[in-house]
This record gives sequence, structure tokens and C-alpha cells, in this order.
Amino acid sequence: MKAFFFSLTNYDIIIDNNLIPYILYAMIRYDIIIDDTLKPWLIEVNASPSLSSTTSSDRIMKYKLINDLVNIVIPPGEAPE
Repeated sequence: MKAFFFSLTNYDIIIDNNLIPYILYAMIRYDIIIDDTLKPWLIEVNASPSLSSTTSSDRIMKYKLINDLVNIVIPPGEAPE
């Protein structure tokens, strides 16, 4: 959990110091492995995950990911200001 919270502190510093005068959204990828006792292990935190795809299933998954992110930022039926 320490790595999870630490990965978000850089964004807090940018926002707290008013270095970015607008709302910031970031996509962060957390790579985890779940062992045979169902304990999660954080392997890597990636602040700029690749959105390129090499297979059709990878392209579909990333399309759905981007669609979900947009729907979180701009909920369906709500127009941006």
C-alpha cells in the first residue's frame, strides 16, 4: 500500500503548489500479481502506460478502458462546461 500512496504524492505536490492551474487527470497503471493465497503483490507502477495494441483483444480492452475513463470524467448525458 505504501507504493500505491507514494505513486500519487507527485500529483498532490503539483496540485498543492498550483503548478497546474486546471484540473488534472492522470492514468496510472498498477501491475500486480495475486499469489496462491490470494495476496496481491505490487510489481510496478507506470505513470505513462502504453495505449498501443498488438492484438484485437488488446485493442478492445484498451478501447473500453479509455471509454470508461471518459465516462468518469464526463458522465454520459452531461455536457462539459
